[in-house]
Amino acid sequence: MCTIGGFLDGGHENFPEPFSPCDHSPGSARFMAFGINFSPPAFSSRQRMAAFRFQIAPTPQETLDTPEFKYIKPVIDIFENCVRAGEPRAFAYERERSPERETFTILADVKGEQKRVALVNFLPPGVICWDGLQRPKTVCPGAASILQDARRLLYGNSTACRFVVFTDERGILVVKCVDVQAGLPEHAANFTCNLVANGRRSLRHALSVILQQAPIPFFDPKPYPMFVQGCLNHRIEPLLLSLTAKHFHDFDIFALQRSVADLEDFLTWREDESRRVFASPVVFGTTFHLERDALATEQGVWRCQCPFPNPAIPSWTRELVMRNPRPRQTGVDAIIAQTALSFRVTNVVRHQEDAFSQIFFGVLCSADGDISIPICLKLFVDILFPIDEDRLFEDFDFDLEPRWRLRTLNYAEDLARREESAYQRLAEYQGTLLPHCYGFHRFMLDDRYNAYGALLEIIPGPQLGDLEIGNWAKPVQRGLILQLRECMRALLYAGVDQGDWHGGQILLPNGADYNPETDSLVLIDFAFAMQRLGDEQRHGVAASLQGRGHIDVQFQLEDAGIPKDVLGRRFDWESLETNEW
Repeated sequence: MCTIGGFLDGGHENFPEPFSPCDHSPGSARFMAFGINFSPPAFSSRQRMAAFRFQIAPTPQETLDTPEFKYIKPVIDIFENCVRAGEPRAFAYERERSPERETFTILADVKGEQKRVALVNFLPPGVICWDGLQRPKTVCPGAASILQDARRLLYGNSTACRFVVFTDERGILVVKCVDVQAGLPEHAANFTCNLVANGRRSLRHALSVILQQAPIPFFDPKPYPMFVQGCLNHRIEPLLLSLTAKHFHDFDIFALQRSVADLEDFLTWREDESRRVFASPVVFGTTFHLERDALATEQGVWRCQCPFPNPAIPSWTRELVMRNPRPRQTGVDAIIAQTALSFRVTNVVRHQEDAFSQIFFGVLCSADGDISIPICLKLFVDILFPIDEDRLFEDFDFDLEPRWRLRTLNYAEDLARREESAYQRLAEYQGTLLPHCYGFHRFMLDDRYNAYGALLEIIPGPQLGDLEIGNWAKPVQRGLILQLRECMRALLYAGVDQGDWHGGQILLPNGADYNPETDSLVLIDFAFAMQRLGDEQRHGVAASLQGRGHIDVQFQLEDAGIPKDVLGRRFDWESLETNEW
């Protein structure tokens, strides 16, 4: 048996020989080569198919030695039995064989009418000059002949279709448009051409992308949306929950989304409470009392109910992200296991209003007098969170359903549980790619602070955002880009997508003189990380991870001065593998 993901990846060699160089003399017909803008894009098509990667591919009853049963029929069967499961059959194909080629016409039922989607032509080896087709300007007569043949098929009365495909199972040519104008020295063609290989360059993946160009509905593997339903009595006066409130969660979000008066009351309370608390800030020597594991016992923790296992990361990824392991401090664990704990601040790292977390370095103290090594406290104090009040009120100005309002309002419990969940999912990387985490607890200080916080390993070294990486030598930049991309791969394989990338979340524990051959990277701050929750719409189909962290990293690196020729396409949509969706 084979999964759909494995089947679509297969059918070829892992490392095929490159195309033979073109040795043809230039012909009279010349074509300017332009790419194809698929709709949906090729990466969106791969994203949809990635959702089915754990399902078992239909087992063919026939031999796989022929193009029909190796490529055409099984890919269509996957669409009918999996992608369009439960829907009326939409795809069919017709086969025609001649001495020169074997052609398959792929048809789609569009509102009761059979429409040609593609003509897939299998040719003998040596007919197509692949190297000639890969030039920006095609002057090879053999390549030009294939494009002229594509034009004949694209626009012929009995063959007109959206795409023409040529392959000899070594390469694949997909043509969408060929524009030949009499009297002009050069013509134009929209096509893609590549060497086929196992993986996303396979012919089966190409056929999958082409089938999804058909104008028929397809299943969207996004997470299943669930909303709280209810009703609110008609009233004018607010509930005045601020009279007894101490945290954001003391206000009913359902009421806030439906009552401007309640929202105004909430914002006034938050401003007054923030001013009161910050009138006496935390300083060196301040001591918080600690309730062990309070987040889990009081709020519960988020655990993915997803039935799919995390795939193993590639060996080269593991080598890059798990360098220089740092031992866990068992002495810290031993102190946390005791009762009557406190945390004494020795360094105020970040303590300010309009911040999602307050950061302190300090030591744990037990009632027996034990003192830990310095560790980091990340405290989630909701009344100090930044709030865009104009944005909140704008939600009431537009014709939005109440459930869509106040989506920019963040709750401390959610941020803490999101961060805790990320550290749990990425537990194997604690001490290498991530800091060691010593739990999520409640921290209290007189009548000012009563909040959840995380105890974390202190990571020495600068933040990437504080370094002039745009001035680094290009080999060092390339090493950084490669290592950072593999760090992201480790996160995505575990179902975690960092939601708000910035340079302060990437630490260099070996110092500012980064050596890509030996040094480590450490990632922090997962309070806004998108995570796989197991909210699939259909049994056996993985919901797509709803993040775009790779694009955020690309923008950050470009802004930091990394040249485009160094950055390449490592962080664009096309870079994502099946297991990263």
